[in-house]
Amino acid sequence: MIKWKKQPKNPYAEPNINIALPESVSKDDLKKLIIEAYFEIEQEKEKREKELNEKRNKEWQETIGLKNYTDKKLKIIRTGLNRVYLFFKIIFLPQKHIEGSYFTSSLFKMFLSGCFSLAKWILVFIAIALIVGIFYVPNGNLIAWQTAVPCSLLALLFSRVFRLASIEMDKIEDRNYIFGAFACVVAFITMIVTVIALVKGVNI
Repeated sequence: MIKWKKQPKNPYAEPNINIALPESVSKDDLKKLIIEAYFEIEQEKEKREKELNEKRNKEWQETIGLKNYTDKKLKIIRTGLNRVYLFFKIIFLPQKHIEGSYFTSSLFKMFLSGCFSLAKWILVFIAIALIVGIFYVPNGNLIAWQTAVPCSLLALLFSRVFRLASIEMDKIEDRNYIFGAFACVVAFITMIVTVIALVKGVNI
């Protein structure tokens, strides 16, 4: 006679639990309460993570000496000098002060803010050059005002867009967003360089 061995019980199997609900509470009400409790827990978790990140960012900014100037007088010069100071301080920062990817995100942040600021000033220069070109061009070929004025206004409009992007980039603390924006900007610059190289190659 063959004796079958008893299979051991699976310790990870879900137990069958029968819960007796009060008559005043239906299953739909219970589901609703569970879902609401779940969302409340998730919101509380996100709130705690946000507070913790803000605290860490504040400590990091104090460690490296980041300053945001509110006084409009010499704001651009003081901010630029502070960013240069930050760069040199960060690269010589002791290891005990380096946690996570704050340096990388700060470096990307400064790079993106600088790119947007540079684009803003280039567009402003183009707008001014177009207006000047209506009245004076060294080779004598003046630019028609019908072309210069709309293009100048368009350049000024995009310069304001890049100005806003630069200001927002200084205030963004989400490192995932910063890394994503950096990847997009690098991809765009690479595309522009590739197109220029192809055009030059065709003309040769």
